[in-house]
Amino acid sequence: MTAVSMLARLRAMTHRSLYSVGRSEASGPVDLLAEPEPATPASQARQEAIQRLQVGVFGIAAMVLLVGLASIIGSQA
Repeated sequence: MTAVSMLARLRAMTHRSLYSVGRSEASGPVDLLAEPEPATPASQARQEAIQRLQVGVFGIAAMVLLVGLASIIGSQA
């Protein structure tokens, strides 16, 4: 892979954000190689945020249970 094609691929990558609106023509200079960033509907962004929150809460609860179990096992040994 050449350096030019690698740079073109890196420029074409886009990251979606929950807080940004899709890019419009009046928002500044546009890179012609980059693909346009699709606007994410608010309901989909909210659903993704709720899913991330649920996964995080589940992870924290699992760690608390694991530490509690380790504490019980340690006190019995």
